[in-house]
Amino acid sequence: MAGRKRKGDQPSMRSVVKQILDKKPEARAKEIVEIAKLEHGVDIPERTAGVYRYSILNPTKAGKKKRRNKLQPTEPVAPSRGISSAEGYEDLFRAAEKMGWKRLRAVVERITAAPN
Repeated sequence: MAGRKRKGDQPSMRSVVKQILDKKPEARAKEIVEIAKLEHGVDIPERTAGVYRYSILNPTKAGKKKRRNKLQPTEPVAPSRGISSAEGYEDLFRAAEKMGWKRLRAVVERITAAPN
């Protein structure tokens, strides 16, 4: 956490990067590493400084994914075009050829028995 101290009262790397960015928000990772070493006495790897810099300056983007409400009801999708009865029968015949009449009948019965 930002306010937590490390062993020997040494501040955390993130809190040091935050303090540096509060004073100089345009500082890059290399500059943050140098300032941290000189002013705070903390060794921060350049990559870590860059990651902390990004997450501090862009709090909504860094490491936070938008949560989607999975329980949100969805609207049924309407077909893009109307299907004529002839096309519907052709589709049924093609399905019957592939899966057999008994299986097709079972599927149709399950569909027609389903609640609306």
